Amino acid sequence: GEFTQNFKKMRRNGSSSRATKNDGEDKSVYNYWPNDEESSSTTSSATITSPTTHINNNDTISMWEAINFTPKEKHHFLIRAFIGGEKSIQRDAFSIEMSRCIPVVSLKYGLLVNIEYMNTKTLCSKGWSPSQLIEWLLSSNMHFITAHAHQGLRSHGISWDMTVYMKQLQRLQFHVGFPCGDQLRCPIFTQDKYQYLQNLGELANNTMIINLTADGEYDPATIIEIERFMKDNNESCGWVVKAPFTTNGESVRFAKSLDRILYFLRAASKKYFGEIPYIMIQACMLNRKEYKVIVLAGAPLYVASIQGSGNKRSTNGTNRSFSNEDGLLEFSKHSLERILSKIPYAITDGLFRVDIFQNMHGQLVVNEFESLDANYDGEAKFESLTKAYLQTYWRITIKEKFGECNLLII
Repeated sequence: GEFTQNFKKMRRNGSSSRATKNDGEDKSVYNYWPNDEESSSTTSSATITSPTTHINNNDTISMWEAINFTPKEKHHFLIRAFIGGEKSIQRDAFSIEMSRCIPVVSLKYGLLVNIEYMNTKTLCSKGWSPSQLIEWLLSSNMHFITAHAHQGLRSHGISWDMTVYMKQLQRLQFHVGFPCGDQLRCPIFTQDKYQYLQNLGELANNTMIINLTADGEYDPATIIEIERFMKDNNESCGWVVKAPFTTNGESVRFAKSLDRILYFLRAASKKYFGEIPYIMIQACMLNRKEYKVIVLAGAPLYVASIQGSGNKRSTNGTNRSFSNEDGLLEFSKHSLERILSKIPYAITDGLFRVDIFQNMHGQLVVNEFESLDANYDGEAKFESLTKAYLQTYWRITIKEKFGECNLLII
């Protein structure tokens, strides 16, 4: 309908980032949905058409991996999807639209189409490493990652080195699915927070990063740099020490002094060394109010009613409203345009959220972006709009991916 046409128009006008298309020839199906204890992990070999793009040596390895892993059965088409936890934001919309598309493809092309889902609990019960997850996805005709695969692992006793995981993701570059191509380097998708904040320039909350060390100790030069940052970024409410690659305020600590910052850095090194490469330091805002703007199809639409976690544990400062809805939407649009100008392959055409603070100088700043797991609670009409949009997004995305395999769905 009109909603779908507007969404397609936004994509054509450049509000989205799509990966380079890849033609594929093999097929596979039947709808399979596991409970939290189940998953399927069959592996086969493969065949796809080589992409017609310029490639370097690493790309050649990635391309041949896609060829070697993809199943070869002529009348079968296998889809594999990582869908996250039970409360994954994208899970229902994606599964509904996939279940609608599979019978159409199966009937039209005479294929047995099978989809296998992997959730976080099953991933952890298998104790899989990043390479094992990626190879499971590669051993299909089409892959989907609809949630942050690195989230929720620690609660199941699993830990991943994020630098290893991000490198492993690149193996999907030439494999048909979502994400693929340059999308796999999107720092919003990987939650490499400093990577996108530094590209926002003055639109971002000023941030310093400290590389974690094995023993949690830091040389005098690093400590001097921390002191300089504290002096230049001081709103009289202390500082925030937090980890990237996390969601919903995980590993956020508030420090009033250099000694406390160093204490938290030592604690973070003990907890995260070998998993995440760095920790971030930011000023704790004098105004603790945080707005979360929901963006759909590249257009900022409304301010969510969810409470920001950024500074709520700070006892100083105020909690004062700032700007107005139009101002927040306009700032979000400006931030989105800035990030796409710097990172054109950023995935911003799906559900997207901009978290906004106001610093002591009255300037609006981006605290962080969220995409796949962005909570979007708000007025009932906006929640309904968002749910409808997510189904539209996955319907179009799934059809596009089938199209890349020469399986066209009208």
